[in-house]
Amino acid sequence: RSDAAVAVGRERMGELAAVAKLPVGLENLAFAFGLNDVEEQGAFLDELLEPVAGFLLLDLHNLYCQSCNFQVKLLDLVGRYPLDRVRELHVSGGSWSEHPAGGGNQVRRDTHDGPVPDEIFAVLPEILRMCGKVETVIFERMDGTIDVDNSDDINTFRNDFMRLRKIVKECD
Repeated sequence: RSDAAVAVGRERMGELAAVAKLPVGLENLAFAFGLNDVEEQGAFLDELLEPVAGFLLLDLHNLYCQSCNFQVKLLDLVGRYPLDRVRELHVSGGSWSEHPAGGGNQVRRDTHDGPVPDEIFAVLPEILRMCGKVETVIFERMDGTIDVDNSDDINTFRNDFMRLRKIVKECD
């Protein structure tokens, strides 16, 4: 996040909005170079979206990745975002990879190839309450990541979907 990055981002968002003639938005990232990036991403996105009255697509698994990788509480991260701009929530799972530096450390990645972590389901009702303008909640899973010959895989996917559906309905 720098003045130059904000200026370029605002210019590009303005161009998108002018061409689209519709509201434009951005999604938060799972990746961050360091804790400072994690802590400032919400304010950075708000600065980019403000001139075009843009919306935020809040990806909860992306925040979960940052939470795991930088040891920050998930709800603390959520609170750093412009929640009044959130129109869409994405819920997904991911996987763990070995940290590039080795040493047995793991990195959480937003690969959309696994079950939704229980931690996301646990905070979802509160996040839905915090984001009062949410219009849609999307459940994401990459094609080809469910073994259709494995009943456990199918049941896990179905259970995640039904759990998400129930929480969203209860929070309406």
